[in-house]
Amino acid sequence: MALPFETVGLFLKLGCVGFGGPLAHLALMEQEVVEKRRWLSKERFLEGWALCQMLPGPASTQLGVYIGYVKGGFSGAILTGLAFLLPGFLLMVGLSAVYARYGNIPKVQGAFYGISPTVIAIVAFASYRLGVSALTTFPLFGLGAAATLLTFLFKADTVLVLLLAGLFGVLCDRPPLRGAGLGLLIASPLLPPVSTFGSLAWIFLKAGAFVYGGGYVVIPFIQGEVVERLGWMTVRTFVDGLAIAQVVPGPIVNISAFVGYQVAVVPGAVIAAASVFTPAFAFILAAVPLMERLRRSIAVQAFFKGVNAAAVGAIVGATLPLAKNALVDLPTLGIATLSFLALWRFKVPAVYLVLASGLLGLLLR
Repeated sequence: MALPFETVGLFLKLGCVGFGGPLAHLALMEQEVVEKRRWLSKERFLEGWALCQMLPGPASTQLGVYIGYVKGGFSGAILTGLAFLLPGFLLMVGLSAVYARYGNIPKVQGAFYGISPTVIAIVAFASYRLGVSALTTFPLFGLGAAATLLTFLFKADTVLVLLLAGLFGVLCDRPPLRGAGLGLLIASPLLPPVSTFGSLAWIFLKAGAFVYGGGYVVIPFIQGEVVERLGWMTVRTFVDGLAIAQVVPGPIVNISAFVGYQVAVVPGAVIAAASVFTPAFAFILAAVPLMERLRRSIAVQAFFKGVNAAAVGAIVGATLPLAKNALVDLPTLGIATLSFLALWRFKVPAVYLVLASGLLGLLLR
């Protein structure tokens, strides 16, 4: 059995090189933990991944917490998860500080002129991939379309949309609904506290608790809160934050640090990041002892089917106003189209596309 510092050291390394999103993180962890070190069997590793896919939260982060739990119990889970997140968080805070100071310089804006349409393509491609697996029946496709309309046209609360979709999924799968637990969940999206720090913590705590189906699902919720409702930043700044989140290692949820920094500098970044990742730790630590029961629950599986379908629609609905601000002329439309084709046809890593489109933006502006 590996010593605790070995597990923490490995995940600190993985946190430094974890570019490319959750599937890339999954491949790295499988290679290091299963094939190279044989800390977990392939079956147990896949059990952990299946559990993380079923729970709210960024799945790759939770997989790291799960592996830490298996190797070192509660303390191992906490230390391993923090080690995986720390490099991306620190880099995100540093880049957020650079953006806050130099973001309006013409050359920097030229880079983001090229990066922004690529970000739209990345989010659109993520929506496409999620949709292939989530919108598998006509009712689920209808849920996705309804979520798109509610998010784009009516600016509906994304958390409420996802929860209602999950409830609809359970009702369709096992009518009538047994148990009242979901009623408590639906009542949870309350108004946030008044203070700035309290608002940050509450927004990102809710975001972390309802990131079903991958980190991209958090985008419409955060955008709705910090851009539409509170007006803490413009759509352009939010898109720039998404671009920065694409070039740092770790989950896309690292955008929490960017938003927090723009609102309240380093303390804001710490509060936002801590709030969005706390539910991920809590859910996996609570669920591991109940893994088999959760995996076999038809009601739980039906709930997540509905949520995942609505999540795809919510991402599409949130991307449309972002696209309006990023695709401003023929060159940006061309960059977005080429980026999508590169992702779809040639599997080009997102980080390379973002860097290349930034250079192209500098040349065009």
